[in-house]
Amino acid sequence: MGYRAGVVGAAGFAGIELVRLLSRHPEFDLAAATSDALAGTPIAKAYPAFTGVTDLAFSTHEDTDFSAFDVVFLAVPHKAAMGMAPDLMAAGVTVVDLSADFRLKDPAIYEKWYAPHTATDLLAQAAFGLPELTGDELAAAAERRAAGEAVLVGCAGCYPTATSLAAAPAIRAGLVDAAAPVVAEVMGALMDCAAGTSQVKPARISGSPGESVAIANDSGGRED
Repeated sequence: MGYRAGVVGAAGFAGIELVRLLSRHPEFDLAAATSDALAGTPIAKAYPAFTGVTDLAFSTHEDTDFSAFDVVFLAVPHKAAMGMAPDLMAAGVTVVDLSADFRLKDPAIYEKWYAPHTATDLLAQAAFGLPELTGDELAAAAERRAAGEAVLVGCAGCYPTATSLAAAPAIRAGLVDAAAPVVAEVMGALMDCAAGTSQVKPARISGSPGESVAIANDSGGRED
């Protein structure tokens, strides 16, 4: 029997990918996948590729009791995760958050890009989920988890992941001034869910040393 795992927001792009990974992972037992919109629908009916992979049906967020779970993955929008994580951790459940809610240590920076943070006490203890660069931080969290403590991991966003992993080798080799800001010109696909169309728009990413990068595009500035 592996770690009992659940995914909140399992029907979205990131959530269903988590379902795929967890359902095939030898050390995890996927026991719940929530989606208020698809509650009661078998995962394999909504996503035929899961036929023969899992018999789970989507459940609602509110009706799923996660208190006996080892870990819950939050694949929910920014601002939603910080409303869910405190109760889960109080119940002894480890939380892995895919939103931006626990990526930043400074609540003032979070508020600048999103909204006032409602779980600021958890920011300092959240490990940053970019194992290629924060392996020691994640290893320390794993040790606390092994000792029986619920831990919190805030996963990195897509733009910072790509930028950081690309820049890290040059910085480590001394080819880049570590005190200089980082600027990256990237292209991102923005999906209009209502129209079912996507547009590729440029985004300029910049960041000061030690801070998460800021992203500005045609839809307005945000930090990811």
